[in-house]
Amino acid sequence: MKNGELLTVSQLADYLYGESSASNYKRALRFIQSSGIKSIEAGARIYVTRTEVNRYLGNENAGDHSESGEG
Repeated sequence: MKNGELLTVSQLADYLYGESSASNYKRALRFIQSSGIKSIEAGARIYVTRTEVNRYLGNENAGDHSESGEG
């Protein structure tokens, strides 16, 4: 995955908590609402960028392999 990729709430739950169960989905949704990170709403779906999540968590370079020289 690229660092700026859009994540759904389910994907965010998996990213933050290791799985996207119903309870972790709710936790991820509360995380979005309470953190104040930018989100995109498209119909019933909510998206956040991995960059925004990592910035909020203080992991600005986490998951970014674009400068690793691989490829």
